[in-house]
Amino acid sequence: MNETHYASVMKKIYGLYLIFLLSLSFVAYAQSPVSFAYDAAGNRVKREIILSRSMPSDTPDENPENTFFDTLGRRTVKLTGISPNIVKIEILGYEPADDAFAEVYSLGGVRLISQPVKDAVAEIDVSAEPAGTYILNVSVNGQRTTWKIAK
Repeated sequence: MNETHYASVMKKIYGLYLIFLLSLSFVAYAQSPVSFAYDAAGNRVKREIILSRSMPSDTPDENPENTFFDTLGRRTVKLTGISPNIVKIEILGYEPADDAFAEVYSLGGVRLISQPVKDAVAEIDVSAEPAGTYILNVSVNGQRTTWKIAK
């Protein structure tokens, strides 16, 4: 192999490496709409939804990036970020006898919103609250899922 060919191959490798590093930096700075935290035993201890101003307000159900799930017994709670201020809650497997509520708390523990989830669907609107972080509790028949909402 001659030196000219070797130099040409090395330039291509360096070029590809540079492109890889640049694309990796874009991925690292992209903001994910949901994050999870786990304890040392691998148990999920935190779920966080980020409601950003760039969220599309049209056809949210068609965008899987805005939809999150959690299982409570035989029921599945589906959370969909509709806009920077509204979270739609659906309970899959809902039965009319189910006791379901959604509550939003400030980080100081003050309950800001409390409403029943009727007919398996509820929309939580936090537009009256200032930008910040809130806790969303959804309970079904005494079982609860907790999410942190960053608006």
